[in-house]
Amino acid sequence: MSTGRTRAQPHSHSFVVRSLLRGKIVPLLGAGASLCGRPDGLDWYLGSHFFPSTAELASHLASEFGHRKAGKPDLLQVSQRVVLEGGVGSLYDLLHEVFDVDCEPSALHVFLARIPSAIRARARARSVQPRYPVLMTTNYDDCLERALDNAGEPYDLVTYVADANPEGSRFLHWPSDAKAPIAIEDPSTYTAVSPTTRPVILKVHGTVNRSNPGEDSYVISEDHYIDYLANTDIASSVPGEVGDALQNSHFLFLGYRLGDWNLRVLLHRIWGLQRLKRRSWSVQRTASDYDRRNCEHRNIGVVKSTLESYVVQLEQALADELEQR
Repeated sequence: MSTGRTRAQPHSHSFVVRSLLRGKIVPLLGAGASLCGRPDGLDWYLGSHFFPSTAELASHLASEFGHRKAGKPDLLQVSQRVVLEGGVGSLYDLLHEVFDVDCEPSALHVFLARIPSAIRARARARSVQPRYPVLMTTNYDDCLERALDNAGEPYDLVTYVADANPEGSRFLHWPSDAKAPIAIEDPSTYTAVSPTTRPVILKVHGTVNRSNPGEDSYVISEDHYIDYLANTDIASSVPGEVGDALQNSHFLFLGYRLGDWNLRVLLHRIWGLQRLKRRSWSVQRTASDYDRRNCEHRNIGVVKSTLESYVVQLEQALADELEQR
C-alpha cells in the first residue's frame, strides 16, 4: 500500500490543474468554449447576450446575403461569398455586429481567470518564480479578457492581424495598461511579452475590437485561411517566450474538434518542433470515430464530458490542490 501524497496520473484532473499551476498546459479555446453554460434549446439571434455557434454564425451570414440553401452552410464558404460580393469590409461589418456584445464570461473563462492568483500562491509557498499559462484561443470574442479584468488580473494580449500588408506585422501586442497596440516586428527579439511576468492571451484567428471596429481582425474566409496557413508559422511569429511555451507544453482542447483541418495544420507546425513529446487532451461531449482517430494519432486523450461538468471537476481539483499547500 502506498503512503503519502498520491501521484496524479496524466489524464487526471489533478494532473491538469498542477500542470496549469506550473504554466505547462496551453488551454486552447475553440468555438464551443463560448457556448459553455448556454442552456440547450436556446437559439441565438443578433443582439443575444451570448455568442453563436459556428453553424449559427454561418446561417446568419448566409441569410444576410440571401444565400438560403438546403442543408447547413459552411462558414468558410459563406464568408468567402460575402467577401466576393461585398468586400472584406462588408464581412467585417457583419461580424462586428455579432461580437460587439456585453456577454458575461462563462464558468470556463472564470476558472481560467482564477489560475494566475493560484500560481502566485504556489510560487510564494515554494519560493520560485511564477510561470503563467499561455491562453490560446481561435475565438473572436472578448470573454477571456473580461474574465481576467473582472478578477483584477493584468495580462498581455497578442492578436493575429488578418488582411495585413505583405510587409506588415502578423501579430500585435496589447499590454493591459496600454490604449494602443504595439506591432511585433521581430518576434525573436521582442521581450515585452513573457509568461513569467503575467498571463498571455494568444488570439490566433484575430479578434473583435469593441471600442474601435477599424482594428477588428478575423481569419474566417477561405482566402483568409489560405493566406494564414501559407504565410504564418505560429511558433516563430509570436514573441520568443510565447513560442517556447507552445513548443514545450501540453495542450487542453476546450470546445474544439480535432477533425477541423485548419487546427490540425496549425498544431502540426507547433508540435513538429517539439523535442520532447507531451500528452494532450480534448474535452468533448461526444466524439466521432474520425475525431478519436485524429486524437490517437496525435497522442491526445479524449475526455468525454461537457465543458460545464469538466470545469466543475477542475474547480474541485484546484480547491483540493490549494488546500494541501
